[in-house]
Amino acid sequence: MEVKWIKDLKEEDIDVVGKKALDLSALSRLNILIPNGFVIDASIFKHFIVKNKIQQKLNQILKKSEDNNNISNLIKDLIMEGTIDYKIQDQIIEAYNNLNLKEDLKEVNKEALSFIQAGKDLPFVILRSRLIKPIEVDFNIFCVKGKNNLIQNIKKSWVSIFSQELTEKIFSENLNLEDLPVSIIIQKQVLSAKSGILNNKPENYEINACFGLINPMLSSQIDPDFYVIDKDTLKIIDKRIKRQEFHDVLDINLSRILDRSLSEDKKTEQKLNDFEILKIAELAKKIESSLNSRYDIEFAIEGSNIFVIQIKPSKDPEKEVKISEDYGKVPFID
Repeated sequence: MEVKWIKDLKEEDIDVVGKKALDLSALSRLNILIPNGFVIDASIFKHFIVKNKIQQKLNQILKKSEDNNNISNLIKDLIMEGTIDYKIQDQIIEAYNNLNLKEDLKEVNKEALSFIQAGKDLPFVILRSRLIKPIEVDFNIFCVKGKNNLIQNIKKSWVSIFSQELTEKIFSENLNLEDLPVSIIIQKQVLSAKSGILNNKPENYEINACFGLINPMLSSQIDPDFYVIDKDTLKIIDKRIKRQEFHDVLDINLSRILDRSLSEDKKTEQKLNDFEILKIAELAKKIESSLNSRYDIEFAIEGSNIFVIQIKPSKDPEKEVKISEDYGKVPFID
């Protein structure tokens, strides 16, 4: 039972980390830039449930009450009241402290490492919790900073998994909480100047992009730019520039995501320049060629770096529901 770095994951880890984490590991081995991160795997969740006797406490409460409608809140309260083993906390905090370090620096002795870490500011991270089965549930917590905040938000990530649908299934099928494979991917938060999604179609790449973080694009608060790139020639064959009134940014002083208005010039500016459009298309081509399958890509640009945030198998166009829009559909990546 240990914290696992994304880059070190192996195929046999899939049952405790999930496919999304394995996909990120595959990208790392292809030397594709992903946000540095690690995984709190399902064995740690199981240990937490057993150590805090959460299943037993839940059973005792339910025996005294015929009201099963409140089971979701009961589980959430019991998790938030529980304590993560201190040895596991130490592993998590050590990994968190190392997120800003280059790989070769992690090999130095502990005293030197502590000195290096002391000179580094703690990073903001995003927590992506995932229930692998019996149903797939995902939840993201953005902009977490600080050791105590991280530990508290790990419990909040576990809590977020217990939707009404899942808790009904737990009760109806008499499932044990410790048998639920829940993992959390923890990665450095990219301070995105631009972000978006590439849809990998059979003949073309279609990119939707916006300024700032991707959140308002996914929630349809803004219309993204739309670009089409021919897969064979890697030439841009269509551009549709959309006006963007505001962007989402991470305020590092407030540790919050805020809406900020764009300047008049910026509102009508093309989101990605042609070089960025083609570099993202080249990434998609490399991923498809290396993994032998089409993948949609969520990306974020910070400075000159283009990060792949996550990938998802592309849908078969014949099976997609046709919708009437004047530009490409923006899918929400789970």
